[in-house]
Amino acid sequence: MSSGSSTTSTSAKSDRVLVRLVIGHHSQHLPNGQLPNGHTHRWTVFVRAPGGMNFTDRSFIDKVTFHLHPSFANPERHVKKPPFEVTETGYGGFPMPIEIRFAGIKKAYIINYDLSLSLDAHSEMKVEQILE
Repeated sequence: MSSGSSTTSTSAKSDRVLVRLVIGHHSQHLPNGQLPNGHTHRWTVFVRAPGGMNFTDRSFIDKVTFHLHPSFANPERHVKKPPFEVTETGYGGFPMPIEIRFAGIKKAYIINYDLSLSLDAHSEMKVEQILE
């Protein structure tokens, strides 16, 4: 999805821009003993356009940085092209700051996302976020 999507709106009274994004994750509970490190889940955290669609180019979002728990190797994951997502395995949830940089804008927007893992075989959580 490029910048021509319905993810932005402008106010006639100001130069303010509102951006709607979907931030979320899906996880899979793994069978006992599948991973030698004790991890119980495979999960993917993502930043998408409304409706759950992936962006198709960098004309709207320039880069997304996912700040994983410090126990992960390379805990700062910089994703510079779509899909803006990270897949890992783990055994517990944690708060994850997600830094979003839009094309042509110097300011970074930080979303504090709570990655929580369910005991269900498959689960998905997402929230629509409006950035100004």
